[in-house]
Parts: sequence; structure tokens; C-alpha cells
Amino acid sequence: METVQLLIILLSWAVTLNSYSAPEQLPPVEYKSEAYFHEHACSGSYDNSSCEDHPKREREAYAIQREYGIRASGSVLYIRMVIPPCLQV
Repeated sequence: METVQLLIILLSWAVTLNSYSAPEQLPPVEYKSEAYFHEHACSGSYDNSSCEDHPKREREAYAIQREYGIRASGSVLYIRMVIPPCLQV
């Protein structure tokens, strides 16, 4: 499968499984470090440096993962939610 096709499929799942809107254009695909994602994940929806918002971010991620699993497999999947401790930056 080509990168563009894969990106279209992944974005369609992301839009289907959460309340975020689809981008007007496909974003460029580029390497980003783990630190980048820690800093930018859920930006705009939550305060990424807030320990108060930390459980909300984790619950949203688990809900999306669970919904994807259900739709992709056609059956209920058990995903045990474990919220890691908040490390205040």
C-alpha cells in the first residue's frame, strides 16, 4: 500500500472515531521524536502541561483506541485503561 493511501485510511479512522474535523489537505508525513508528540498531542483540547487534564487526555486516547478495535475487528475488545502518573514539567 502506498503512503498516500495509508494516510487517507488512517485519517478517515481518526475523523470517524473522535470529534476532530478532517483536514482540507493531507498533511505532510515526516519523522517526529517522541518528545515532540508529548509536547503537541491533543494541543488545543487540553493543557498539555496540566496534571489536571492528564486523565482526560488518557481517557480520550483509550476511548478512540477501543472504538477502533471494535469497528476494525467487529467484536468487543477488552482494553484495560492504565493512566500513567502525571509528570509535572
